[in-house]
Amino acid sequence: LDPPGGLTLQRLSLKLAALLALTSSARAHELVKLDLDFVSIKNDSWEFTLAEYTKVSRPGHPPRRIYLPAYPNNPKICVVRTLQEYRSRTETKRTSSRLLISYVRPFKPISSQSVSRWLRKAMHLAGIACHFTSHSTRSASTLAAAHAGVPPGDYSGGSQQGGICKGSVKCST
Repeated sequence: LDPPGGLTLQRLSLKLAALLALTSSARAHELVKLDLDFVSIKNDSWEFTLAEYTKVSRPGHPPRRIYLPAYPNNPKICVVRTLQEYRSRTETKRTSSRLLISYVRPFKPISSQSVSRWLRKAMHLAGIACHFTSHSTRSASTLAAAHAGVPPGDYSGGSQQGGICKGSVKCST
């Protein structure tokens, strides 16, 4: 859990994918649709709106929003600080407005299979047993929110708003 500034682009990408998955409880196919053209950036949070339909989108309903709060108590695991570092480090490499791009040339947007691979690799580097899958982050994040007393409507498991721990409550797993 090095600070974002001291990581290689590969490690920074893996860390960002893991933090996004844990703080948003989003599926891999939703994480690849995060787009810098559809983000609201504030000092203490980022909020993405999924501009494209996903497999769980419903006609007539608003697009899913993914709220990502800052965690100033520990900058090493702050998703906002990691997002800021990732965006600045990939700015000159970007050919697309998609958030997650490959960490090797030609730096194109990645697929949901790549996100899943990144999450498995991040879990392996963190010493988490290999029988957990990338989808395990989804249940881990919502379980942490439930144990922290966050109402189900305040994290993406229970609403279209998205974003685990929306508001002032901060979860740690």
